[in-house]
Amino acid sequence: MPSIRELVREFYWSLGPVFDDRIHLNILEICGGNAEKVRELVELAKLDWRELIMAAEYEVRDGKIVQNERGKMRLAELHLEKMRRAEDGE
Repeated sequence: MPSIRELVREFYWSLGPVFDDRIHLNILEICGGNAEKVRELVELAKLDWRELIMAAEYEVRDGKIVQNERGKMRLAELHLEKMRRAEDGE
């Protein structure tokens, strides 16, 4: 049986490792250590990665869809990585 790490790595996308990291972290944070849940989330990400981001990084509050703390953290990480790459000339 594949490990959770191997299952998560079944999702990859041509946008690169930063994007994959975001998806992988979301999967790991919401799977609860359940390998079957990881499989389901990886398949969801393969079909439409936006659905996974919505499930992991947003919630409904007072009838409105709002970004949760995990989502805010993910966007901050992406911003920092983009800045780092710009400084490195990538």
